[in-house]
Amino acid sequence: MKLKAMIMEFNENIEEEILVLVNDSFLLNTFYLASSPNLFPLSEGTEYNVEISIVILYNTEIEQIKENKKTIEQDGKSFKHYIYGKLDVEQLMIKSIIDVPLEKEYIFDYSFCDQKYIKMKIDMFNIEFLSYY
Repeated sequence: MKLKAMIMEFNENIEEEILVLVNDSFLLNTFYLASSPNLFPLSEGTEYNVEISIVILYNTEIEQIKENKKTIEQDGKSFKHYIYGKLDVEQLMIKSIIDVPLEKEYIFDYSFCDQKYIKMKIDMFNIEFLSYY
């Protein structure tokens, strides 16, 4: 998903970890491959056009929830996050505070949750910096 993000903080202990403010509305702890080629320097306080994607390393964990909640929450200080939103199986997407595209294999067993509010655990958000905003 292509979005606007401002770098808020680099983690001085984990060079791949970058905290960004997405679309001027929420903070997201992301994983950046520091070895990725960049044509421009990255600096705190600067806005960029970015591509953010989700990573699920092992099993997909989705549960239907009762409340109509749309948010993204970090699990402690880890890279793991919980995405809350409405699952759209046909569009392969969770409609949350941002629309999160999904791979078909992530939701194959969860078609019964179509058009219902869910909580989905992901292992991390990857970020790629495309250009200055």
